[in-house]
Parts: sequence; C-alpha cells; structure tokens
Amino acid sequence: MGTCSLRVARYGQSPRSAVLATAGWLAACLVLAAPALADTGGTTGGTAPPATPAPKPQRPKPPPPEPQPAKPQPSKTQPAKPRTPIDKPPATPPVPVSGDVRTRIVALAQSQLGQRESPPGSNCTKFGPCEAWCADFATWVWRQAGVSAIGRIAWVPALVQWGKQHGTWKAGSDNNPKPGDLVIFSGLHVGIVETVRASGMITIIAGNTGTENVARRGPSSPDRGTTMGPAAISGYVSPPSGSRQARASTTSALPQPTAAQMAAQDPQDHDPRLAAQER
Repeated sequence: MGTCSLRVARYGQSPRSAVLATAGWLAACLVLAAPALADTGGTTGGTAPPATPAPKPQRPKPPPPEPQPAKPQPSKTQPAKPRTPIDKPPATPPVPVSGDVRTRIVALAQSQLGQRESPPGSNCTKFGPCEAWCADFATWVWRQAGVSAIGRIAWVPALVQWGKQHGTWKAGSDNNPKPGDLVIFSGLHVGIVETVRASGMITIIAGNTGTENVARRGPSSPDRGTTMGPAAISGYVSPPSGSRQARASTTSALPQPTAAQMAAQDPQDHDPRLAAQER
C-alpha cells in the first residue's frame, strides 16, 4: 500500500494555490487508501472483525431404553366354556340303586311322570312301539327296577296270565294292594300302585292317560276303580321275588292280541273326566 504525508503550504504561497494543492493531495491519499479500506471492512483503524462466538457444549443424550422382552400372546384356542345351568338337560328325579324291588319300582315310575307321546296323539313313546302303551310303560318300569323275569307285554289281559303263571296274581280290588304292584282295570288298563294309605285309599301312576302322558291318579278307594281308570279294578300282579324271580319267563306262551283288541285297550286315554284329575 502506498503512503501519503501531509504537506504544509509553503510560506508565501497564495491561498488558492494552497487549497488546490491540498485537495490534490487528499485525492491521492484516498486512491492509495482504498485497498486498505476494503481489507478492513470499510474501517480506517484496521480493527479485525469480531470473532464468531464458540458453540455451547451440547448435553449428552441419554442412552435409549433397553428393549423389553415381548409379552406372550394368549393362545387363540380358548378352553371350552363350562356348561351353564341354562345349557343342562332338565333334572330327572334320582332313582335309588338300593332298596327292595318295590321301592325301586315306585321311584322309577315317579321319575317318568310327565313323559309324553311324541308327536302328540301318536301313541309313540320310548317304552315300546307306537301302540296303546299303558302295559308297555308298566313292564318297562318293572324291568328297569330289576324284575328280569318279565319281558315287554303290550296287552293287559296277558299281564293277568303272566301273574297267574308266576303265582303273583291277586284277584279282587281289595286284595292287599302294595306299592309296586300292577293294578289291573278289568283287562282294559294297567297302572302301578304308588302309595297305600292307612285308610286303604291308593294312588297310582299310569301311562297312556287322558293327557297322553305318564300321570298320577288318586287317592281313591280301590272299590271305586272308575275314579282312576276306565273300569273297575279286577286285581293286582305283584313283582316276583326269590325263586319266583329266578324262574324263566314264559311270555312266549301268553295270548297274543288282535289289532281290534289292542285298539279297544286304554279307552280312558281321551276321557276328559279322568284327565281332569291327573297330576
């Protein structure tokens, strides 16, 4: 960079000449000083530009959390739900597995109360084929209770014959009825004696009733059989026991009914008078 120094007007020089000389000198100084002014950012003092402040120190970032083990997912296959009381079949009264044969007969007959024909009016039941079924029901109960000597007998007069063959027929409406006996209504209908009161009145449980189901009738006096069935009581068949129970069944020799005889059986099954008292 060039230099310039102040020159003082010489003594005796005219003012005009001095002014022109000074102006020329200032212009020369400006020309020589221009590069220096550009390097110093436009200042004549040559001061350096302020320094850029240093960045603040950054806080260290916390380490990332450690990965947690994955939770086990529940199995898609869920255990079967327990059956609710609403999903359970209707309870059946318990049938005793002990006790004498008469106790078992009565308990089994009671457990079937309300058992109906399906479809209604068809005579079709679980006790046998689709037919007048009072005897089918009575002999089914006996077999379930352990009277192995009897088979399925569908016709009521054949039950009387079976009782005679096995020595257990008791003729007459007042001939010592007992719970578990078959009660015969003059060859037209049969039921099972449920109770015998001290007064002699009895209740019975029978199938193929006026309401087409298994129902209870009575209590009534045995000598008034028409209050419980279609005719008078002609007698009772008791379940065999001991040597009589062990005796081979002779049902093959029993009389076989005609279709007309079977159709005439159970005339009470549509009797509104009897149906009104069934329970």
